[in-house]
Amino acid sequence: MNQSKSSRNLQQCVVVSRMLELACEKAAKRSREREQTTTVFDAKGVVPISMAEYLSRWLKHTKCSGSVLAAAMVLLDRVLAKAGLTLTTRNMHRLFFSSLVITHKMCFDTTHSNTFYSKIGGVGIEEVSRLEREFLRLLDWQCFVAPEEYAEYEAFLA
Repeated sequence: MNQSKSSRNLQQCVVVSRMLELACEKAAKRSREREQTTTVFDAKGVVPISMAEYLSRWLKHTKCSGSVLAAAMVLLDRVLAKAGLTLTTRNMHRLFFSSLVITHKMCFDTTHSNTFYSKIGGVGIEEVSRLEREFLRLLDWQCFVAPEEYAEYEAFLA
């Protein structure tokens, strides 16, 4: 990956991570008075790595482009809307990780093993499969991202 593409991908990581963190902050303010149901995406506690570091790690090890981030955001937004989930500091890493794994598998002919993804994502191998299954179930297996939809998210990250 050349230097300018690498710095653009890093910049996109920062934008995506900030968007996710802001969504968590807003959700936390709205949901203080109501209790949210725990899902398979909830970690036992707050994840100790920032979302920007988490996404940078993903891009470094998968060598994928920022286009995967845009498509993953589309799928994440769909899951949040369909399932009525709210992003929190306990679930945003696992939700976005699930979206990234699925998007990566959709976009590339040759992908990595779930063992590889588990090492990058910091979750067990069984957990990768469980998160992926649940994410796909919530999507009702509707993973296609229309060009117009992709362009809207990609433009936001540009």
